[in-house]
Amino acid sequence: MQCFAGAAPDSEVRELHGVLITNAAVESPVFNAAFLLRPVADDPVELDRRVAIAKVYYAARGLDWSFWICEDLLPHASRRQAAGILERRGLRAVTACPGMIADHLEPPRQECPDLDCRPVDDAETRLAFCHITSISFRIPFGTSLAIYDSPVTWNSGFTAYIGYRDGIPMATAATLEAGGVIGLYSVATLPEYQGQGIGEAITRYAVDRARDSSVCQQIVLQSTSQGGALYRRLGFREVTRISVYAST
Repeated sequence: MQCFAGAAPDSEVRELHGVLITNAAVESPVFNAAFLLRPVADDPVELDRRVAIAKVYYAARGLDWSFWICEDLLPHASRRQAAGILERRGLRAVTACPGMIADHLEPPRQECPDLDCRPVDDAETRLAFCHITSISFRIPFGTSLAIYDSPVTWNSGFTAYIGYRDGIPMATAATLEAGGVIGLYSVATLPEYQGQGIGEAITRYAVDRARDSSVCQQIVLQSTSQGGALYRRLGFREVTRISVYAST
């Protein structure tokens, strides 16, 4: 999210009293985000205080926004009350997905389909990436353009690939190295091409390229509900849960 919070002129990254702000300054609240910088004390008031800091920041800018919480940063008392705390601050639960990690990828159980995998490195491939991610993740196309058609995004270490067959762009996968691991992002296949192993093929390609050029070996990701089966098949295991709340 920090690499996206630089694409627009008004975007910024800030640390505010235990909260990380990654403001992409776009219409979609998903990219105008806030995160916990460190664990919360065993007191629900502390979680409420940090949520209030983020709310004041985004309210001052008139932006819809989201709060992302890794449950390992919350003690049990705050974890149980988190949904109510965020709801009282005007946020609704959007999703809760597993955070997953793999030390290596398991061998494929069957042969992956042939794909022409091309790096996203020019106007044509950036547009294809915007198109596929917009449809697959239900992001407004204008927002996808604002994030993924910006040179700032691609100069931050964010590396992506498009999977083509017969010249048709069908799938995406991206990686970003940070914190001593390789992060896997934007794994998507257009609906009409799903169920053919294309997602697995583009994922393996992106991970192999990232590991070839890095000393890092572990791969981490936040799975969607649809992607869980693929990632478990590839050898990922769940280690935490990440909840996302968005302003209403």
